[in-house]
Amino acid sequence: MKRPFQPLGWVKAKVNFQSFDPNREESALCKNYYNKAVRQLVQAALSKGADAVVDVKSVVFLEDGRQETYPTAECSDDGFEGQILLQGVAVRWKKEQKPQDTHDTHGLENPSITQTVLTTPAPVSAAR
Repeated sequence: MKRPFQPLGWVKAKVNFQSFDPNREESALCKNYYNKAVRQLVQAALSKGADAVVDVKSVVFLEDGRQETYPTAECSDDGFEGQILLQGVAVRWKKEQKPQDTHDTHGLENPSITQTVLTTPAPVSAAR
């Protein structure tokens, strides 16, 4: 189920971490600090009055100045220190609207008075 929301703006998070740890793999560290950065995104969104964060992406800056975004945990690492940058959209949930009454009053002032609709009965098949 998709829930309607109103975007409030971008939120960003940055976490630096020590990546020189022979007992841990770089990908495991990256995923761990991705989770920490997501918590920071949520806190930033809550401080803006948001209810949630959508479209969370890792941001990686390349040496030539370009940047790339990924829907998964992607960290930069120089061998001693790693970094993860995240961005997302802070949103506020829209209030759910009650389904409108599908009963048509046909413009009558008193909805308790309804119009009778006549239909042609379905043909009856001959019994064998």
